[in-house]
Amino acid sequence: MTEKKSVTVTIYKNEYTLKGEADAQHIIDLAKYVDEKMTEMGHKSSAPADKIAILAAMNIADDLRRLEKKNEENLKVIERLEKNFADISEASDVVIKNAAAQNEESDKVRIQLSQEKEKYQSLEHLKNQAERTNEELKRKIDTLTVEVEKLRASFNGNQNESHDLKHALEDQKKLTDDAEAEVRKMKIQIESLDTQLAEAKESLDKASSTSPLASDNNVTISDERLTRLVTKINAVLD
Repeated sequence: MTEKKSVTVTIYKNEYTLKGEADAQHIIDLAKYVDEKMTEMGHKSSAPADKIAILAAMNIADDLRRLEKKNEENLKVIERLEKNFADISEASDVVIKNAAAQNEESDKVRIQLSQEKEKYQSLEHLKNQAERTNEELKRKIDTLTVEVEKLRASFNGNQNESHDLKHALEDQKKLTDDAEAEVRKMKIQIESLDTQLAEAKESLDKASSTSPLASDNNVTISDERLTRLVTKINAVLD
Protein backbone atom coordinates (compact mmCIF):
# COMPACT_ATOMS: atom_id res chain seq x y z
CA MET A 1 0.00 0.00 0.00
CA THR A 2 1.35 3.44 -0.96
CA GLU A 3 2.29 5.62 2.01
CA LYS A 4 0.21 8.78 2.37
CA LYS A 5 2.09 12.06 2.29
CA SER A 6 1.27 15.15 4.39
CA VAL A 7 1.32 18.51 2.63
CA THR A 8 0.56 21.93 4.15
CA VAL A 9 -1.25 24.31 1.80
CA THR A 10 -2.92 27.73 2.02
CA ILE A 11 -6.45 28.13 0.74
CA TYR A 12 -8.24 31.46 1.06
CA LYS A 13 -5.72 32.70 3.70
CA ASN A 14 -6.14 29.56 5.84
CA GLU A 15 -3.56 26.81 6.20
CA TYR A 16 -4.58 23.17 5.86
CA THR A 17 -2.58 19.98 6.25
CA LEU A 18 -3.64 17.48 3.63
CA LYS A 19 -2.72 13.81 3.31
CA GLY A 20 -2.86 11.83 0.14
CA GLU A 21 -1.18 9.18 -2.01
CA ALA A 22 -0.74 11.65 -4.86
CA ASP A 23 2.49 13.46 -5.56
CA ALA A 24 3.01 16.40 -3.18
CA GLN A 25 3.35 18.89 -6.04
CA HIS A 26 0.08 17.68 -7.48
CA ILE A 27 -1.70 18.34 -4.16
CA ILE A 28 -0.10 21.81 -3.96
CA ASP A 29 -1.28 22.59 -7.52
CA LEU A 30 -4.83 21.51 -6.67
CA ALA A 31 -4.86 23.66 -3.52
CA LYS A 32 -3.55 26.62 -5.52
CA TYR A 33 -6.33 26.16 -8.09
CA VAL A 34 -9.01 26.08 -5.34
CA ASP A 35 -7.43 29.14 -3.66
CA GLU A 36 -7.53 31.05 -6.95
CA LYS A 37 -11.21 30.19 -7.46
CA MET A 38 -12.17 31.22 -3.88
CA THR A 39 -10.12 34.44 -4.16
CA GLU A 40 -11.87 35.19 -7.45
CA MET A 41 -15.29 34.68 -5.81
CA GLY A 42 -14.20 36.72 -2.78
CA HIS A 43 -13.44 39.70 -5.01
CA LYS A 44 -16.95 39.48 -6.46
CA SER A 45 -18.86 38.86 -3.20
CA SER A 46 -18.61 39.87 0.47
CA ALA A 47 -20.18 36.56 1.61
CA PRO A 48 -18.53 34.56 4.39
CA ALA A 49 -15.83 32.01 3.63
CA ASP A 50 -18.15 28.99 3.70
CA LYS A 51 -20.42 30.50 1.01
CA ILE A 52 -17.38 31.61 -0.98
CA ALA A 53 -16.21 27.98 -0.81
CA ILE A 54 -19.59 26.82 -2.15
CA LEU A 55 -19.48 29.36 -5.00
CA ALA A 56 -15.90 28.31 -5.82
CA ALA A 57 -16.96 24.64 -5.73
CA MET A 58 -19.81 25.44 -8.17
CA ASN A 59 -17.36 27.17 -10.50
CA ILE A 60 -14.94 24.28 -10.27
CA ALA A 61 -17.78 21.82 -10.92
CA ASP A 62 -18.85 23.93 -13.92
CA ASP A 63 -15.30 23.91 -15.26
CA LEU A 64 -15.11 20.15 -14.75
CA ARG A 65 -18.46 19.58 -16.50
CA ARG A 66 -17.42 21.74 -19.42
CA LEU A 67 -14.17 19.80 -19.70
CA GLU A 68 -16.05 16.50 -19.57
CA LYS A 69 -18.40 17.63 -22.37
CA LYS A 70 -15.43 18.89 -24.37
CA ASN A 71 -13.70 15.58 -23.80
CA GLU A 72 -16.82 13.69 -24.96
CA GLU A 73 -16.97 15.83 -28.09
CA ASN A 74 -13.28 15.25 -28.66
CA LEU A 75 -13.79 11.52 -28.27
CA LYS A 76 -16.60 11.61 -30.84
CA VAL A 77 -14.38 13.56 -33.22
CA ILE A 78 -11.60 11.03 -32.66
CA GLU A 79 -14.03 8.17 -33.34
CA ARG A 80 -15.17 9.83 -36.59
CA LEU A 81 -11.56 10.44 -37.60
CA GLU A 82 -10.66 6.84 -36.83
CA LYS A 83 -13.65 5.63 -38.88
CA ASN A 84 -12.74 7.95 -41.76
CA PHE A 85 -9.16 6.77 -41.56
CA ALA A 86 -10.31 3.14 -41.64
CA ASP A 87 -12.54 3.87 -44.66
CA ILE A 88 -9.72 5.69 -46.43
CA SER A 89 -7.30 2.90 -45.59
CA GLU A 90 -9.72 0.30 -46.94
CA ALA A 91 -10.31 2.34 -50.11
CA SER A 92 -6.55 2.76 -50.52
CA ASP A 93 -6.07 -0.99 -50.24
CA VAL A 94 -8.67 -1.51 -52.97
CA VAL A 95 -7.00 1.09 -55.20
CA ILE A 96 -3.58 -0.47 -54.62
CA LYS A 97 -4.92 -3.95 -55.43
CA ASN A 98 -6.63 -2.67 -58.59
CA ALA A 99 -3.46 -0.86 -59.64
CA ALA A 100 -1.42 -4.01 -59.07
CA ALA A 101 -3.92 -6.05 -61.12
CA GLN A 102 -3.81 -3.47 -63.93
CA ASN A 103 -0.01 -3.49 -63.91
CA GLU A 104 -0.02 -7.28 -64.08
CA GLU A 105 -2.52 -7.21 -66.98
CA SER A 106 -0.42 -4.55 -68.75
CA ASP A 107 2.67 -6.73 -68.39
CA LYS A 108 0.78 -9.65 -69.93
CA VAL A 109 -0.38 -7.50 -72.85
CA ARG A 110 3.16 -6.20 -73.41
CA ILE A 111 4.50 -9.77 -73.46
CA GLN A 112 1.79 -10.83 -75.92
CA LEU A 113 2.54 -7.85 -78.16
CA SER A 114 6.22 -8.74 -78.10
CA GLN A 115 5.43 -12.33 -79.03
CA GLU A 116 3.12 -11.24 -81.84
CA LYS A 117 5.83 -8.91 -83.14
CA GLU A 118 8.34 -11.76 -83.18
CA LYS A 119 5.84 -13.97 -85.05
CA TYR A 120 5.22 -11.23 -87.59
CA GLN A 121 8.95 -10.69 -88.11
CA SER A 122 9.37 -14.44 -88.60
CA LEU A 123 6.63 -14.41 -91.26
CA GLU A 124 8.29 -11.45 -92.97
CA HIS A 125 11.59 -13.34 -93.04
CA LEU A 126 9.92 -16.42 -94.53
CA LYS A 127 8.16 -14.28 -97.13
CA ASN A 128 11.45 -12.65 -98.15
CA GLN A 129 13.05 -16.06 -98.39
CA ALA A 130 10.19 -17.28 -100.61
CA GLU A 131 10.56 -14.25 -102.86
CA ARG A 132 14.29 -14.90 -103.22
CA THR A 133 13.54 -18.51 -104.16
CA ASN A 134 11.04 -17.30 -106.74
CA GLU A 135 13.64 -14.97 -108.26
CA GLU A 136 16.08 -17.84 -108.42
CA LEU A 137 13.51 -19.98 -110.26
CA LYS A 138 12.91 -17.17 -112.71
CA ARG A 139 16.63 -17.01 -113.44
CA LYS A 140 16.68 -20.76 -114.02
CA ILE A 141 13.77 -20.42 -116.46
CA ASP A 142 15.60 -17.70 -118.32
CA THR A 143 18.66 -19.95 -118.55
CA LEU A 144 16.54 -22.86 -119.78
CA THR A 145 14.89 -20.60 -122.34
CA VAL A 146 18.31 -19.60 -123.69
CA GLU A 147 19.28 -23.27 -123.90
CA VAL A 148 16.06 -24.06 -125.76
CA GLU A 149 16.73 -21.29 -128.26
CA LYS A 150 20.22 -22.62 -128.77
CA LEU A 151 18.84 -26.09 -129.35
CA ARG A 152 16.32 -24.73 -131.82
CA ALA A 153 19.06 -22.93 -133.74
CA SER A 154 21.15 -26.06 -133.73
CA PHE A 155 18.13 -28.07 -134.90
CA ASN A 156 17.45 -25.69 -137.78
CA GLY A 157 21.12 -25.86 -138.83
CA ASN A 158 21.48 -29.62 -138.57
CA GLN A 159 18.63 -31.47 -140.25
CA ASN A 160 20.62 -34.71 -139.98
CA GLU A 161 20.54 -34.54 -136.22
CA SER A 162 16.90 -33.41 -136.08
CA HIS A 163 15.69 -36.64 -134.55
CA ASP A 164 18.06 -36.47 -131.59
CA LEU A 165 17.62 -32.73 -131.24
CA LYS A 166 13.85 -33.10 -131.34
CA HIS A 167 13.97 -35.41 -128.35
CA ALA A 168 16.36 -33.09 -126.57
CA LEU A 169 14.13 -30.13 -127.38
CA GLU A 170 11.09 -31.94 -126.11
CA ASP A 171 12.95 -32.80 -122.90
CA GLN A 172 14.03 -29.19 -122.50
CA LYS A 173 10.51 -27.97 -123.27
CA LYS A 174 9.11 -30.34 -120.68
CA LEU A 175 11.61 -28.98 -118.15
CA THR A 176 10.64 -25.46 -119.13
CA ASP A 177 6.93 -26.22 -118.81
CA ASP A 178 7.50 -27.83 -115.42
CA ALA A 179 9.50 -24.82 -114.26
CA GLU A 180 6.82 -22.40 -115.51
CA ALA A 181 4.15 -24.44 -113.74
CA GLU A 182 6.24 -24.34 -110.58
CA VAL A 183 6.57 -20.56 -110.92
CA ARG A 184 2.80 -20.13 -111.34
CA LYS A 185 2.24 -22.31 -108.28
CA MET A 186 4.86 -20.26 -106.40
CA LYS A 187 3.13 -16.99 -107.37
CA ILE A 188 -0.22 -18.30 -106.10
CA GLN A 189 1.37 -19.38 -102.80
CA ILE A 190 3.17 -16.05 -102.40
CA GLU A 191 -0.07 -14.15 -103.04
CA SER A 192 -1.76 -16.29 -100.37
CA LEU A 193 1.17 -15.65 -98.03
CA ASP A 194 0.91 -11.87 -98.68
CA THR A 195 -2.77 -11.98 -97.76
CA GLN A 196 -2.13 -13.89 -94.55
CA LEU A 197 0.77 -11.61 -93.64
CA ALA A 198 -1.46 -8.57 -94.16
CA GLU A 199 -4.05 -10.12 -91.85
CA ALA A 200 -1.31 -10.85 -89.28
CA LYS A 201 -0.07 -7.24 -89.51
CA GLU A 202 -3.61 -5.91 -89.11
CA SER A 203 -4.05 -8.09 -86.01
CA LEU A 204 -0.74 -6.79 -84.60
CA ASP A 205 -1.68 -3.15 -85.31
CA LYS A 206 -5.02 -3.62 -83.57
CA ALA A 207 -3.29 -5.26 -80.60
CA SER A 208 -0.82 -2.36 -80.34
CA SER A 209 -3.64 0.21 -80.13
CA THR A 210 -5.66 -1.80 -77.60
CA SER A 211 -5.78 -0.63 -73.92
CA PRO A 212 -3.73 -2.58 -71.30
CA LEU A 213 -6.90 -4.29 -70.15
CA ALA A 214 -7.86 -5.48 -73.65
CA SER A 215 -8.94 -9.10 -74.12
CA ASP A 216 -6.30 -11.65 -75.14
CA ASN A 217 -8.41 -12.65 -78.15
CA ASN A 218 -7.82 -9.22 -79.75
CA VAL A 219 -4.04 -9.46 -79.82
CA THR A 220 -3.21 -13.15 -80.37
CA ILE A 221 -2.55 -14.85 -83.71
CA SER A 222 -3.60 -18.48 -83.48
CA ASP A 223 -0.60 -20.77 -82.99
CA GLU A 224 -2.31 -23.34 -85.22
CA ARG A 225 -2.75 -20.72 -87.93
CA LEU A 226 0.90 -19.64 -87.62
CA THR A 227 1.99 -23.30 -87.87
CA ARG A 228 0.01 -23.70 -91.09
CA LEU A 229 1.66 -20.57 -92.54
CA VAL A 230 5.15 -21.75 -91.65
CA THR A 231 4.41 -25.22 -93.10
CA LYS A 232 3.22 -23.69 -96.36
CA ILE A 233 6.27 -21.45 -96.64
CA ASN A 234 8.64 -24.31 -95.88
CA ALA A 235 6.89 -26.37 -98.55
CA VAL A 236 7.43 -23.54 -101.03
CA LEU A 237 11.08 -23.22 -100.09
CA ASP A 238 11.61 -26.98 -100.48
